[in-house]
Amino acid sequence: MAEGLKTVGSNKQLIIITSNGYNTPNAEIRTFERNSQGKWVPVLTTTGPIGKYGFATAASMREGRNKSPIGKYSIGTAFGRYGNPGTKMPYRKITSDDVWVDDPTSKLYNTWQSRSET
Repeated sequence: MAEGLKTVGSNKQLIIITSNGYNTPNAEIRTFERNSQGKWVPVLTTTGPIGKYGFATAASMREGRNKSPIGKYSIGTAFGRYGNPGTKMPYRKITSDDVWVDDPTSKLYNTWQSRSET
């Protein structure tokens, strides 16, 4: 499955999420890592929720739709309530000052902000 993907570039890890249709709330989640020969090796296969009402195209996404967007996304900063548990990803410990802007009319929409600074 991962071998046929053309747009993953030099990524070393990959998560692929598939479902049986747009409107199902659950999906199959597969993770892969590249081996030393550059081939994708399966690491984990499990199931999980993707959104109360399933998937949606990026063009039809809007706040409160309860769907997950279809597409290719990078995972940026990992975060949590406590210190870094050992991830090699950039990590940020959250505080009560952290907010995620969910107002679609805001220029800061869908970004992580400091409540006291914004």
